[in-house]
Amino acid sequence: MIIFDVEANGLDPTKLWTFSYSFVDSKKVYTLTDYQDIINFINQENQKETYFIGHNIIMWDIPFALKKLLKVFPKNVIDTLGLSWYLYSHKTKHGLEDWGEYFGIPKPKIKSEEWLGPLPEESEKDFIEKMKYR
Repeated sequence: MIIFDVEANGLDPTKLWTFSYSFVDSKKVYTLTDYQDIINFINQENQKETYFIGHNIIMWDIPFALKKLLKVFPKNVIDTLGLSWYLYSHKTKHGLEDWGEYFGIPKPKIKSEEWLGPLPEESEKDFIEKMKYR
């Protein structure tokens, strides 16, 4: 099983910045930025019948980032947003920011212009590194 997250340049993206993932039994996080590397990785894991786990992946990561921009998508998915609604129906909010606050891990504050690309004072390499932790 793989836990993953995608970062792109907005809610209707034209550029995928990062595909970050970790295997469930590992603490190491890997980040891919090259489109062909991402496509190859997803296809390779699909052949193994690997499950891809993420938050809101059915409504955003897969249709808007992976399928739209790369024309690839994981076959077996577990969306933790749906699990949150089902298992914690008494909660009024189910976003990652809300869960982060609950567990004492605040989400980094991000200005809307930061999603578009590197700020004038940063390199693309520094920007990609920053996107890993969103």
